[in-house]
Order: sequence, then structure tokens, then C-alpha cells
Amino acid sequence: MSPKVPLHPADRFYGAIARQDFKEAAEAVTEDAIIWHNRDSKEQSAAENREILKRFAKVMFNWTYTVQHRSDFPGGFVEEHVFSADLADGRKVTMPVCVVGHVREGKIARINEYFDPAALQPVREAAEKAQV
Repeated sequence: MSPKVPLHPADRFYGAIARQDFKEAAEAVTEDAIIWHNRDSKEQSAAENREILKRFAKVMFNWTYTVQHRSDFPGGFVEEHVFSADLADGRKVTMPVCVVGHVREGKIARINEYFDPAALQPVREAAEKAQV
């Protein structure tokens, strides 16, 4: 029997989000983890980010993160992935994302996410319509 290989921190975090397992997503990051997005250049706590994702989960289904490329460096990683999901009205959201992640003790301590904010417009519209 071969030893269990731990998941890459990015696989653990984004896999949990794709499953909408927000408890596991919380356990995949440090308590003081920070998430930054280029759309507004603001930092938010991982807890604040999860609350936004929970709202999106009310209007988006079948979330996937498809890794296109990942390079590790001491203390972190750079990853290109494509996020996709289905909206209740039948539209599909597809968003290429570049992530710079910083890891501490096997957990994500900081994420800088770069994406085209226009890709989220259908999600915002669906959330507004559903009043979430």
C-alpha cells in the first residue's frame, strides 16, 4: 500500500469550493488568510470571500476549476485555471483566472486572483434577479 500523497493546497482549496464545501475551504487556508482580486484591488479575509461565494452558490451550479498550468515556487505557486459554472437560466459562465498563492504550513495564506471582471456580469445579474 503506497502512502497517501497530500493534495496540493490549490487542489484542496479550489476543489472544496467547486464542491461548495465551504467548511473544507475554510480548513484549507490559514486563519489569517487574505484574498485579493484585481477587479477592485481590495483585500478581504477568507471568511468574507466565502460569504460571497455562498451567495453565488445560490445562482451558480456545477462549478469546475480546470488547471491549465501550475508552477510551484518556495512558499507558494502560480496557477492558471478556468472556472466554469452553469446559471439557473441556462447560461454558462467561463472565466480564465491567474492565481498567485502563498502557502504557510501546507495551507493557503494569501491568494492574489487576476481575471476579467466582465466574466462575472451574468452571475451578478442572476444574483440581483434572485435577490441574493
